[in-house]
Parts: sequence; C-alpha cells; structure tokens
Amino acid sequence: MKNRKFSNIEFQVNSTIKSSCSFQELQKLNSEMVDFLKGRVLTELIITGEINQDLTRSFYQEILAKI
Repeated sequence: MKNRKFSNIEFQVNSTIKSSCSFQELQKLNSEMVDFLKGRVLTELIITGEINQDLTRSFYQEILAKI
C-alpha cells in the first residue's frame, strides 16, 4: 500500500515538472539540479497538499539563476 501511494506522489511530481518545463529546459539541468527541483516540488506538495505549474516553474527559474 505504501509503495503504491509513493508511486502516485512521485508520478504527480514528475508530471507537474514535465508539464511546467520543456524537455530542452530540463536538459540544462544536471542530475543533481533535477533532483533538487523534484525535492522542492515534493516539499511543496507535502506542506500545502498541492502543487501547480506556476510554482514549479518558479522553482525551475530559481535553480537556473544559481547556475
């Protein structure tokens, strides 16, 4: 049961990221940065119970600004 719930959350996080950022944009990030983005989105989901494309996009922009 727990594995299925985690899989659903992981799917939701990945889907939100993919719909918020293009493939070309995500290619600009290394694997650590992608993991950091996933962590930020997951944290937001845990804290607020929801995630959206605008917020995910702003997380992406923050990461790009640090490059």
